[in-house]
Amino acid sequence: MSGNNDLQTLIKELKEPVNYREFSKNLKNKWEGTGKNILIAGNEFKKVVLTPLMMDFNNKGFTGLDKEKIHYYLPPRKQIIDQLVDLFTGIKQYYDFSDIQLFEIFPFLAINTENLEFGNESTRYYKKTLKDILNQYFKDFSKGDSGDDRYEYLSNKLDRLRNPQSNGSNEKFNPLDSGFYYFAGIKLYPPLGFDPWPDGNDGKSKQKLKKACYLYEFCVEKNIPITTHCSNGGFMVAGKEDARKFTNPQRWENVLEAYPKLKVNFAHDGIHDGDKVETEWNRTILGYVIKYDNVFFDIADNVYERNYFKRFFNFILKQNFTSVQLGKISRRMLFGTDFMMLLLGSESYYDYLASFSETDAFNNAFVDKYAICNKNSFEFIFGG
Repeated sequence: MSGNNDLQTLIKELKEPVNYREFSKNLKNKWEGTGKNILIAGNEFKKVVLTPLMMDFNNKGFTGLDKEKIHYYLPPRKQIIDQLVDLFTGIKQYYDFSDIQLFEIFPFLAINTENLEFGNESTRYYKKTLKDILNQYFKDFSKGDSGDDRYEYLSNKLDRLRNPQSNGSNEKFNPLDSGFYYFAGIKLYPPLGFDPWPDGNDGKSKQKLKKACYLYEFCVEKNIPITTHCSNGGFMVAGKEDARKFTNPQRWENVLEAYPKLKVNFAHDGIHDGDKVETEWNRTILGYVIKYDNVFFDIADNVYERNYFKRFFNFILKQNFTSVQLGKISRRMLFGTDFMMLLLGSESYYDYLASFSETDAFNNAFVDKYAICNKNSFEFIFGG
């Protein structure tokens, strides 16, 4: 990013509300002046992939909570269908009105098996079951897809949204038409009630485990990436004790033993009680990375701490990993933002990115910025 000084200055100097059209025009001029590229670790990039991560705020478990203790009576919810309409309308408007077509947007679909029927119940309480949803959006995925194949497939889906009439038809974008929806992966959020491995012996718990296992089997068969929330902060609908139990990465031990090929990213790398580095959750995640081939972790919402990378790299080096193990960790680390939550700790999105761009912690480190931003992310989202 150091080669984009004019572009950086324009964004950095924004202190007050501006006229969007005027700002967009200025941004376009600056962008064209850079040769339409972003520099990261000496490498030029002309596109940035965004992966909006949806969340299932269904309030199925809300009725069991003591409203006197949680101090409000309305559940924190927004139905998935409403989110889908908002999400894909926003994506469409970006491509219709943005003067800079920088972003390629590949969302992750929120799923909470707790809120879905399995698919063969005699009575369906929801219009869509777990099987319905997975087959609708991921049936064309294949374990044998190369990274380039998966990227091309999703790019074609995105192109149809961008320009529905590109194939000569009179089709128009309709945000209520699920045929325009596409997803690169799945987002799980344990504090909202998703239990990675339900372990009760009663019939209800066994049914929950059956649904979770079906999800994992499907994702392994189709090579679908999963991102799971993994910090003890965030939005909670489950009770505090359950939220921590479900979110603890140790809850994934049985999952990964049963499905060692499952591709899963632990978001936030196990932030626990405000500590971003030396936590048992972090150690657990690193253990999974060493043991399994498809476990990743991202640094979303961590980067605004200016010395984060130096602390984190020093912490890893103190674990006495072998050079082979360090190499594997370096290939499984992903850049992340957690936008807009990062603004709770950063003055701006620019400041957050600058913390990553300007740090010298990567000098002679066992991992480089290019891998975090490009190679590792491509492998996680699309495949190696």
